[in-house]
Amino acid sequence: MTSWITLPHIFQTGMVWQQQTRITLSGHAGPGSALTVEWTRLPLDPQSVSPHDPRYGTLFTATVACDPKGAFSVELPAFEASFDPCELMISDGTFKTCLKEILVGDIFLFVGELPWPGQEWASSSEPSHTGTVPAMQPYLRQLDILAPDAETVWTSQAHFEPSGPGQGWCLTALAQHFGRDILPDIHVPVGLLLLDAPGRRLRDFLPDTRKGLFRRLAGLKGFGVCAIVWSGHPKDSDRPDKLQEGLMKLATALRSDLKAGSGTEPAFILFHLPTYAAGQRLFYEQTLGNEALTYVRHHLAAPTALVPVSGLQPAQPLATLAGRLRLVCLGLLYQRKAPTSAPECESIELVGGKLMLTFSNIGEGLRLTRDDSRLRGFTICGPDRVFREAQAKVLYGVRVMVWHEAVPNPVAVTYGFFDPHERANLISKDHLPIVPFRSDQEDSVYALPREWMHCDDAAEWQVFAGAIKFRLEKANKSEGEGSLSLSYQMDSCQNIVFGPWIDRPSDFPPMDLSTSPKLVLDVFNPDLKEKGLSLKLMAIVAPGAREIETAVQKIIPALRWQTLTFDLQPFAQEIDLAQVIRIQLVLQDKAGRGQIYLDNIRQA
Repeated sequence: MTSWITLPHIFQTGMVWQQQTRITLSGHAGPGSALTVEWTRLPLDPQSVSPHDPRYGTLFTATVACDPKGAFSVELPAFEASFDPCELMISDGTFKTCLKEILVGDIFLFVGELPWPGQEWASSSEPSHTGTVPAMQPYLRQLDILAPDAETVWTSQAHFEPSGPGQGWCLTALAQHFGRDILPDIHVPVGLLLLDAPGRRLRDFLPDTRKGLFRRLAGLKGFGVCAIVWSGHPKDSDRPDKLQEGLMKLATALRSDLKAGSGTEPAFILFHLPTYAAGQRLFYEQTLGNEALTYVRHHLAAPTALVPVSGLQPAQPLATLAGRLRLVCLGLLYQRKAPTSAPECESIELVGGKLMLTFSNIGEGLRLTRDDSRLRGFTICGPDRVFREAQAKVLYGVRVMVWHEAVPNPVAVTYGFFDPHERANLISKDHLPIVPFRSDQEDSVYALPREWMHCDDAAEWQVFAGAIKFRLEKANKSEGEGSLSLSYQMDSCQNIVFGPWIDRPSDFPPMDLSTSPKLVLDVFNPDLKEKGLSLKLMAIVAPGAREIETAVQKIIPALRWQTLTFDLQPFAQEIDLAQVIRIQLVLQDKAGRGQIYLDNIRQA
């Protein structure tokens, strides 16, 4: 009778074996045959190990019988992590299969895809990792589960494909960055199992989907991994109800098939996706999709974690994201002094008309990104359920106080929830962004961030007439990080006309000024010359649009900040203040050239 033994493709020479896990080895051989299974550990340096050391040699031997169809299954004991090579031998007495150069360490399963829209760097390549220690190369290995069977082999870091054009931003490249980062921290071999499937939706991975990708994981049943990293398709967020249900089903199925150390289930780590502007309705669905990810994080059995993707460094997005994943894994899996997930709001307290928020997983405390001085991203509402952009302040690095002068009795708060441009800038000192949230799910009118009102970013402004040079002035301001400095020269029509960008698709035009029909702004006149400023609005009025202009407000020649108020209520009969598509400021200056500062635009 011909002897033969077949094993799932994951069991190969050069593989990584999950430490401290009783892995089930299944396969097929001759029907009714008896197999001998042996595990042997060999010393990396034979001269440094005593021949009587009980940690080496044949550590496990078992005999297992195949059933009438030739199937067999045997559970191996848990082995400790080691850089020593091990061998797994299966023999029926005539035919023998021997897997060599097996390393015992930690395995991470990466499932999904990585491309997200709306980022300038999403399709660019990234410089290869520069922190690799050459001596560690053989101890980082990967297996591409989706490769054809003949090409499904474990490869070490020395044989990884380089990140070239079109390859730099993908799940495989992220996994490799992560593996290189975490290997020196945990000092055990690292295995990367890759199910990198660009363009495939969550439904394609579910166990009940016919001809889906879950069947490619069948060979992992009974195998061991320490963590499952899920990175979904951006459009999965378009159906938050299906996303929540599907992820719970997928995580449960994977955890039931896979094992982790010490009898636990593998950790499940989710990437909290950045939203992208694709129309207001769809964008709102995406925010609910991220809310569904947060739900999954809190309703799956521990350990589960969120890793935000927003706010990546444009120069090295993969390295930034891999660093966040490494940090969370160190806290979640290895009990290091590191967060076990991204920081989240965990309690809200009302104190004297202001909300006091505390956050989990903040490590050494909270801070703002880069050198920002104004905390962005918070909105609050009163009983009317109309959210307004709020002021916020970090207190002693551990709490955040949020308030709005027009909301004396706040009932709800959001952070980064309705933020298509990702302006929210609160992070932990570990450089993990705070997870966006809303404190309740009551029907509300959510506020889009209006960064142009703070005059902190010259890119938020455009020129309609005249020659104007915009600049951020940090030394002279009435609030925020700075004021908008305008150096101007009038054109032949003696006009200086400028205004904010409010009609970009990501701004979700038209703008609604009907709830607070007064526009107030601060100006500073360094030229000590009398000037004038009027406001023009264009709004949609069927079948086209109509424009109105306010009376000119005088800017006196004084070296102090002045407040100008434009009352729009008298124009409510001429235009629909809820349908504003253009805002222009018209500056009058008899000198024809000069300078002016603008700051702190607000509705009242």
